[in-house]
Amino acid sequence: SVIIECDSRIVQENLCLQRDLLELHAADVRNKAAGAAMEAYYQLAGIEARKHYLEQAILETTRSRDRADKLRKSGLPIEIDREEVAIRLSELEDQRLQLDYARVRLNGQLQKQLGCPVSETSFFWPQVDWAPDMCALDPEADRDEGLPNRFDLRGLELVLCNLEKTTLRVAR
Repeated sequence: SVIIECDSRIVQENLCLQRDLLELHAADVRNKAAGAAMEAYYQLAGIEARKHYLEQAILETTRSRDRADKLRKSGLPIEIDREEVAIRLSELEDQRLQLDYARVRLNGQLQKQLGCPVSETSFFWPQVDWAPDMCALDPEADRDEGLPNRFDLRGLELVLCNLEKTTLRVAR
């Protein structure tokens, strides 16, 4: 506050420009962090959706293996390779472990990005409506909505509007 109260108009213009540029940069960093958190959230939702189908595949493969064993014990000639089914079952269980690891990793990433204490026991369980919005896109409306959120462009515009010989150092 002591510097801003300085009576030099040049110093005040430079400080105001620098303050505004820093505010735009902070907003840009905040938006990028929010975007990364949203991406992690949707990846986590995708993992949850895949895990449901993976569990069903493991259950059905286990049932198939058990059925093949029962048929073999009953003396019926079957042409199912039990080892092939067992290999497929172990592959599915390996995929389940990989999904569990990815879920823990994404939960930790999301907790960190949201500023929550990182915990190995409390998880986010996202639920997403995967139905797409089938309305027609309006490129001009999307552009008009997106441009105000381009803080890099707003910073350039701010620099160009305030570019003078005295603010050149801050503008650089």
